Amino acid sequence: MKNIKLSNGVKMPQLGYGVFMVSPDECERCVSDALEVGYRMIDTAQAYQNEEGVGSAWQKCRSGGSPLADPTRHRGHPQVQPQGAYGAKLQPLRLHPDG
Repeated sequence: MKNIKLSNGVKMPQLGYGVFMVSPDECERCVSDALEVGYRMIDTAQAYQNEEGVGSAWQKCRSGGSPLADPTRHRGHPQVQPQGAYGAKLQPLRLHPDG
């Protein structure tokens, strides 16, 4: 897959796999299949309510070598600290540094 370079220097896959309207029961299998055929960016959002499936598939793929991109979106609130919201967001994806 081709990458593009963002204005901050970060490289990101040009093509991603979206999981909008994928049921939580199907999500892990679908994401695993996408990763197996070469996708390295999974487009997910907290509102999709299927992040645990994405996280499970990512955990199984992590030893595959190529880094994965997480262009995820979370529900924010003006009174929520961004780091706290993002940390909570990472937990279902199993990407949080604390577990």
